[in-house]
Amino acid sequence: LALRIDSTGPLSEFIQGENALASAGPGAPFAPQSSWTGATILAGGKSSRLYRVLVQEKQLAGDVSAFQRSGEIAGSFAITATAKPGIQLADIEAVIASEIARIQSEPPTADELERAVNRYEVHFVNSLDSVGGFGGVADRLNRYNVMNDDPGYLHKDFERYLRVDLAGVQRVA
Repeated sequence: LALRIDSTGPLSEFIQGENALASAGPGAPFAPQSSWTGATILAGGKSSRLYRVLVQEKQLAGDVSAFQRSGEIAGSFAITATAKPGIQLADIEAVIASEIARIQSEPPTADELERAVNRYEVHFVNSLDSVGGFGGVADRLNRYNVMNDDPGYLHKDFERYLRVDLAGVQRVA
């Protein structure tokens, strides 16, 4: 699914999204941690592949991001890039397709994997700062209870993200 948002203003946005399988429980066939790690390698910060190519090298976009979200019934994966004025969205789409194909044909580097896992560790620990609200500790424990029948799944969840391997990232690309 690709969505082009051509605005009447100076900026246009390209969004590429995919449906993802649900992550219902620890035995689910889908590994959201691999998909999350792939999103981070592609567009998680200034050292990511798409940021380097789209924003720094080719200067086609002002920003780029990617995310993976898992749900009880379904999940989603999306990449979003905001084109600089005058840039054709097809040019951005081609770069994104090229980087996805690159991950499919050759796994990410060990350094890219380490950076993504480090980023997850920081995100995970920071998310524990809030007790309530969306994404706070109470919300997370409730999600573990619903998805895994185990509100104490927190430590297991954290560990599975630390064990992501290059082949898993390549498999979900």
